[in-house]
Amino acid sequence: MRYQLNLKNMRGVTQDKKDADYKKGQLAADEFVAFTEKEYGGKFKQSDKNSDMFDHIDYEYVTPNGKVVTLDFKSQKYVAKPVDDDSEEDAFNIVELTAVDGSKGWVFGKADYICFETSDSWLWVPRTKLVDFIKVYVKDEEPMIGLKCSTDIYLRRYQRVGRKDVITVVKKEELINLSAKIVKKPQL
Repeated sequence: MRYQLNLKNMRGVTQDKKDADYKKGQLAADEFVAFTEKEYGGKFKQSDKNSDMFDHIDYEYVTPNGKVVTLDFKSQKYVAKPVDDDSEEDAFNIVELTAVDGSKGWVFGKADYICFETSDSWLWVPRTKLVDFIKVYVKDEEPMIGLKCSTDIYLRRYQRVGRKDVITVVKKEELINLSAKIVKKPQL
């Protein structure tokens, strides 16, 4: 199947768009937290600003048996869609290798899990397994800068013009294979 990447989401955006995306992401995270606590028990605690910014930890989750795990939540983003089929808009996910300030990206943070939202579930991916995957499969090359067309950046490094951040794109099915837990979203 061929995919059309949505590079607009990877270019500079207005502050209004950033604010709207932040609110959408926060609503998605709130839904995830409420559902997980209700269905599985345990308790979430939102991290402080420093842990969020520097360690890339959004939450501590105390499981029903008392184990504490940390996670970084990634809300669903429209990155790519099949050229001939509009039904699967979350076929790819962005992975941040280097942050906008030039520091290590969230994949190299300290969270135990990266929790990816998809259209129908939340994927609990052990961060270290994702790092191992990146080290094996993402080409170790200088990042492509400022793509002017929908060039395939799957498992390639990409950098926006004038920015320090570097990202890559992985397939949702790869994240599913790496997942320690897949939680289906409630059906409305």
